[in-house]
Amino acid sequence: MKKVTVFILALAMFIGVLFPTAGLAGIDEDLEKVLVMARQKFDIPQDLEFTYSVYTRDGKQLWNLRWYDKEKNDKSLDISIMEDGTVVSYYQYKWKEYKGKRIPLISEEEARIKAEEFIERINPGILKKVQRIDNKYSYSFGNTTHYFRYVRMENGIPYYNDFIQINVDNTTGEINSYQFEWSNNVKFPEPKNIINMEKAQEAYIRDLGLDLVYMHYIDNEEIKIFPVYTPIYSNDYVIDAFTGEKIKLNENIVITFDERLYGNTVEKAMLQDAAGENGIVLSPEEVAAIEQGAKFLTQKEAEKVVRNNTLLEVSDDMRLGYSSFTKVYYSDDEYRWNLSFTNKEEGRDSYDYARVVLDAETGEILGYSKYSWSASDTTTVEKEPVYNREQARQKVEEYLNKLNPEKFSKTEYMERYNGTAVDKTRYQKFIYTRKVFDVPFPGNDIIITYDCVEGKVIEFSITWFNAFFPSVRNAIGFEKAYDSLFDEIGLELQYYRPMYFQIYLSPDAKISGGVATPEVKYEAKLVYLLKTDKPWYIDAFTGSVVNYDGSVYETKLPVQYQDIEDSYAKEEIEILARYGISLKGDKFYPKSNITQWDFFSYLAPALDNYYGPIIPLREATDDKSKNELYNFLTREGIITEEEWSPESNVTREDAVKYIIRALKYENIAKFSHIFKVGFKDQGEISEGLLGHVAIASGLNIINGKTERFRPKDFLTREETAVMIYNLLKRD
Repeated sequence: MKKVTVFILALAMFIGVLFPTAGLAGIDEDLEKVLVMARQKFDIPQDLEFTYSVYTRDGKQLWNLRWYDKEKNDKSLDISIMEDGTVVSYYQYKWKEYKGKRIPLISEEEARIKAEEFIERINPGILKKVQRIDNKYSYSFGNTTHYFRYVRMENGIPYYNDFIQINVDNTTGEINSYQFEWSNNVKFPEPKNIINMEKAQEAYIRDLGLDLVYMHYIDNEEIKIFPVYTPIYSNDYVIDAFTGEKIKLNENIVITFDERLYGNTVEKAMLQDAAGENGIVLSPEEVAAIEQGAKFLTQKEAEKVVRNNTLLEVSDDMRLGYSSFTKVYYSDDEYRWNLSFTNKEEGRDSYDYARVVLDAETGEILGYSKYSWSASDTTTVEKEPVYNREQARQKVEEYLNKLNPEKFSKTEYMERYNGTAVDKTRYQKFIYTRKVFDVPFPGNDIIITYDCVEGKVIEFSITWFNAFFPSVRNAIGFEKAYDSLFDEIGLELQYYRPMYFQIYLSPDAKISGGVATPEVKYEAKLVYLLKTDKPWYIDAFTGSVVNYDGSVYETKLPVQYQDIEDSYAKEEIEILARYGISLKGDKFYPKSNITQWDFFSYLAPALDNYYGPIIPLREATDDKSKNELYNFLTREGIITEEEWSPESNVTREDAVKYIIRALKYENIAKFSHIFKVGFKDQGEISEGLLGHVAIASGLNIINGKTERFRPKDFLTREETAVMIYNLLKRD
């Protein structure tokens, strides 16, 4: 410790010479203090390199301490600790070899005990102020840790802003990471005279509400459009638990917007689009072949369309710099011309860029950006906007009525998609949402930006699918949609701390690059808001909760079997189910013989090199799914085509044969003469499979302690579970 202290003092003196700042005074004493506190709380190796940094958080010093192996780079330890000794975060890294899919050596319950012992040791008493969020879902073999999250509770009500998150290595039981978020100066109002859940739901319907909209999902160039009921507002708007009124939690205030940032973004986008980075770029030969068909405009014809359109500011001195002919990723037969124009030349003190996107078949203008630069214009940021937002909107709508009256007439300006806008700012952006059958389709819109200083449109894009829209004539209606919302998703009473963001978009402002800096007011509000553990989409025809792609949302809970209570393999069956390895149905039939198809559909998810299909094998009923699995097994050398027999029962020796092949030990196992097993009935084992049985016994995949192996007996479903469990528990 003395050597470390001397080094730290020397380092502090060196820093003090280079940076004689008052803020660094006493840093050596403070660093020694936090190092002592850290070593009192944690076992820190002495042979690691050390570095640190210090920040101010809530008026107190936050020390980030790091120890690491500089030579091997195979371990490190990061601890963030406040000046009062509060550990904010802990992260330990140790390299270890990945051994493939394994069931953890440390159970979830064992890991929970270790996690809470750790928490109590470094933050005594805090566990009494939090509540653990249960993990009810299936585990994944990709996880190397058990994950636990605890939320702060005040007056029996959750406050999700404050939490403890901790990860425990599921092989070693060591703490891998710990994060502690806690606010010490938040006032929590007493939950007295608040409205009940029924009143909160009524207020939600009245003041927030659902909307019927179209959503879309693109899969293999096919656009799937489906209607859903979804909240009009996100959880930025909630119900005040005391008044029952709608309130806005988070505010976003734009301070300034420097056109230099805007220009760089636009110029980059122009060059990307001109190079075809936003589509599939075709070779010159392919473009020429397509141009020969009368269906598409040639490049010259596309350029002529652009130059003849007076709404686009593409002057005669602007030459065509880049062009690309791209296929639209979501369609088989839609193509775009992307043209970029510029008059930029070396030595010139001003220039313009313009990018235009056209439908390659119709010549319809679908996108436009214009950016101008002048060396003499140095006062751009200070110029006062000539138009406010409402005036700019009028100009924009006049423009769109001339540009594309047909599509514009099928859109609507909707406040919820435009957010909170500043009335007087240079660049005003407007979003006009497409409506079909009078139902909004936020996936299609016209987005347009107006320069309120120069008084002109500088950018727009039109997204418009040629797709089938299902009628909503048979939709369930809002009353049933609200029933689904509250029954399946639900409101929750929470304490919530509003966040007030000031967004600086100018390099000359406090933070450059558009980074948002939260300025927090520490005053918790008691509110009702939607839970966030499920998607907020209600199928318009069934009332089911659906995912973003329209598929039915399912809580992936482990399969619960009703008939395994008396099975000797009950524990193994349940543990496998937690990892998504299960057989179809809510009954396991443990004593029944297992078919070859069920055996492989049960085994496949346990194999290291098997990743699909998306539909679980246990639910597959069609020949295509079965063929996909058997083709995989054949490619991997686990089974031969001659051995395919999905409906036949599997013998115990055949099961071992398939598992040893899956482990890639076939070439060793075939030397049967070098193996010996202790089973009394080893003479009944088929020729050529003695090595397979010996290896399986040695790896404890089968129990080598029993006197008989019974190679020709049919394997039962519970015996299969034990084999797969042992396979995943092997060293």
